[in-house]
Amino acid sequence: MKNWLQFIKERFPIVGYLLMVFGLSLSGWALSGTVFSPQVLTINSIGLLLFFFVLRIMDEYKDYSKDIVAHPQRPLPRGLLKAEQVKKAINSLSLLMLVFAIANYFLIDQITGLNYALLTVYLWLMYKEFYIGEKLNRFPLLYALSHQLILIPLCSYCLVSYASELYNSQTNYAFGFMIMGAFFTYEICRKLKPDAHKVLQTYRTVYGLKGCLILTLLTASLAIFFAKFFSLQILSISALALTWLSLFVLNLGKGSYKIVEGLATLSLLIHMWMLFVRNYLL
Repeated sequence: MKNWLQFIKERFPIVGYLLMVFGLSLSGWALSGTVFSPQVLTINSIGLLLFFFVLRIMDEYKDYSKDIVAHPQRPLPRGLLKAEQVKKAINSLSLLMLVFAIANYFLIDQITGLNYALLTVYLWLMYKEFYIGEKLNRFPLLYALSHQLILIPLCSYCLVSYASELYNSQTNYAFGFMIMGAFFTYEICRKLKPDAHKVLQTYRTVYGLKGCLILTLLTASLAIFFAKFFSLQILSISALALTWLSLFVLNLGKGSYKIVEGLATLSLLIHMWMLFVRNYLL
């Protein structure tokens, strides 16, 4: 247990993840237009936290061979946890997610339970690289897109937990695609380290800075387009413009990749929280 706690300290910063979890859940509630339910918030937040933790350890396990070369100081390469331990944890926690889906089915409603089950199945398929890993790895952008799509059922879970009747609604899809655009932008911007080992195949290595500029312009446009559905396009543009402009400066050799990553993180949190903040804090 001590080693797992150390792993969490290093690779799963609780405060950061709680900010994402509560931002998504409370924004889902804000969109639902329902009376606030502490029970639903608690169940929803536990489900989100479980999802993010399983996603984290899946990534650690899949990246093990690369991290031995590029990040030998990380928990698995340095032997804090054994790869087999993490694999067993992935299997056990994936089963726990299915059990949690059943709990949602009875504690909230059928749609919410089925939504979490869908989220769990898609997460497992991501872990297995959709059983076509070698082929998928030949197309880095398609690979990235296939992994970002999980944000659609994730955001849907945040909304339908409070209002299952909105499952097949424009609101549901707009929320998911807005967050996906912001999250995709963040994913690109956190992998721009200039001296990253080639084995990592970061966005900067594969596409170069100019390519990353184009990609982030596309992903940011996705977030802005769907933010317009909630009349929040100005805030979305402002948050993403800072990120994109900082990347442009980096492209000219006058900035730091850490600045871009920090602004992309801030932009992502703004998108996760802005629906709740607008409705209930402003």
